[in-house]
Amino acid sequence: MTLEEARFRSLGHLARLEPSFQARARRWYDLMIGTPLLIYCSLRTPEEQDALYAQGRVAGHSGAKVTNAKGTPVMQSLHGYGKAYDWCPLKEEKGGWATAWENVSAYKRGQKIALELSIRHLTWELPHLEDGLVSGWRECVMGGATDGDLMHRDNRPEKIHRKKKFFVEKSK
Repeated sequence: MTLEEARFRSLGHLARLEPSFQARARRWYDLMIGTPLLIYCSLRTPEEQDALYAQGRVAGHSGAKVTNAKGTPVMQSLHGYGKAYDWCPLKEEKGGWATAWENVSAYKRGQKIALELSIRHLTWELPHLEDGLVSGWRECVMGGATDGDLMHRDNRPEKIHRKKKFFVEKSK
């Protein structure tokens, strides 16, 4: 892949994040200048989350376990609310750029910048960054409704109550 392709994919994933988190995530991306990177995952559907959860657990889903978060009946990942993204550093190779999963110094730099922007990293999953202003997925389910929450309600216009504020999905 080229750096321009990585940038295009990364910006596409940033655009899918919940708006208030998106602004901080985009600032993080801009501050990571000098570290070639790819944001390869952001908003996930419940079905995508369930497929990841099944990996390494269910017959026909080979590989190691990659998550403890289910997608249904309740989304248990901040990815489902547009409040998390996964990234990896890139390294130059013949013919383009490739993932550099082993580049721990790039991850540490990303984590340091993230903390300054209230973006939390997980010690057990280097590529994952999430909104540090929410305690976790339960907050999103129990009363922290966001624009991202509305994406998982059959795209119906509706109102969701959150601390005396209402968010209304825009008609498409």
